[in-house]
Amino acid sequence: MATIFHRFPYLPWELRARIWELSAEPRTVQVLTGEYGKPLSDASVGKKEYKRVFSSTPMPAMLQVCRESRNLGVYRQCFSEVERIPDFVPKASWRRYVWLNLDLDIIDIGMQDLRDLKLVAPSIKRLKLERAGLTKSVPTSEPGAPRAA
Repeated sequence: MATIFHRFPYLPWELRARIWELSAEPRTVQVLTGEYGKPLSDASVGKKEYKRVFSSTPMPAMLQVCRESRNLGVYRQCFSEVERIPDFVPKASWRRYVWLNLDLDIIDIGMQDLRDLKLVAPSIKRLKLERAGLTKSVPTSEPGAPRAA
């Protein structure tokens, strides 16, 4: 049976903020891109006109609890830079993103081409990829570790 601590809102803000920070847990977040539309010029073979970013990983629970936990900034909206969207669509209203804590979360790109995430590669600290039946997690913050580029 879950218990509710009714006095939580009355705790000092600093203590509540620390509790929210400590409630973040490491996750493996699947991040994929998909292309659609007309093919681009011959120079970029196989590339399509538009690109979307998406994830099947659910949003972290702490972001659904209350405004205070969302505004604390433990998780950020990431990877919207990867998208190519139509010019006739208002960019702010159509941009997709993935909620991430880049210090904790492992980014799982599966069999996806590393070049699809070239724009956000410097921000990725923990990467999981799959190649030819092999799955490997690469902590990219260690010296000498390969970078996603």
